[in-house]
Amino acid sequence: MILKSADNQLPTLPEPHSASAAEIARYIGEMAGSLAALAGAQRMQMRTYFLNMARVEAEMQALELSERDSERPPERARGTG
Repeated sequence: MILKSADNQLPTLPEPHSASAAEIARYIGEMAGSLAALAGAQRMQMRTYFLNMARVEAEMQALELSERDSERPPERARGTG
């Protein structure tokens, strides 16, 4: 049996070559959270703890990367300027 998120959907895997680092980190956080819920339901306390730590770290990384990307000036198109 595969557990799904509250909306009955598994997190969508981003395309590795076109996804940003923030999107990848967000996906990893979602998956770690799903695995932590699975481990918690089976009372696997240490696994739940470490998976939640991975989830929090991935969420913090995604936020940091998103903020960094939003502060970066847009790149100029080639041949202009």
